[in-house]
Amino acid sequence: MDVIAANRSAADTVDKVLAAVPPDAWDRTSRCPEWTLRDVAAHVVWGRDVITAAAGGQDEIAPWGTPGTPSPGQHLGGADPAVEFHRARRAADAAMATGGLGLPGPEFLRRAKPEATAGDFATILVADLLAHAWDIGSAVGAPIDVDPEALAFALSSTSGPIRAPGMFADPVDVGPDATAYERFLGFLGRDPRPV
Repeated sequence: MDVIAANRSAADTVDKVLAAVPPDAWDRTSRCPEWTLRDVAAHVVWGRDVITAAAGGQDEIAPWGTPGTPSPGQHLGGADPAVEFHRARRAADAAMATGGLGLPGPEFLRRAKPEATAGDFATILVADLLAHAWDIGSAVGAPIDVDPEALAFALSSTSGPIRAPGMFADPVDVGPDATAYERFLGFLGRDPRPV
């Protein structure tokens, strides 16, 4: 599976999860510390907008949705996060298909890795989408259908960079009977076991 197919598959997962969120649940606390469901949804919308700009050779997107930013959900206003994500993912899918993944990556990524491309950012986004699908879906009991090939892509291509210091809690031991998705979540500091 290549980076474009992996992004589409991971975005499909998020689309389905967001569609399952009840309209009155967006202000609930998510499984992502200090963010509501709306905040997490806004973050993944922002990621789609950033890859659209980077792969399209457009100007940088303001960093309102970067990890740890307080209340990114306010940038969506009253818009339905599921509708906003679907809009953003369609634009991202189109931008990545144009061949722009070799263009320079977003500035914040190039500060850490000057040669980073839009494709490097798109690679990271696969893991980001799959992790945040759980952050939202598990908070509302929504089914989370993860493509095993997209998950394998996320695990094989982002295991080092995604664990940058300060980005996640310490890895969680999810036990020997955990699924591949649960092991992925544990690697990212999430505990997918029922509470």
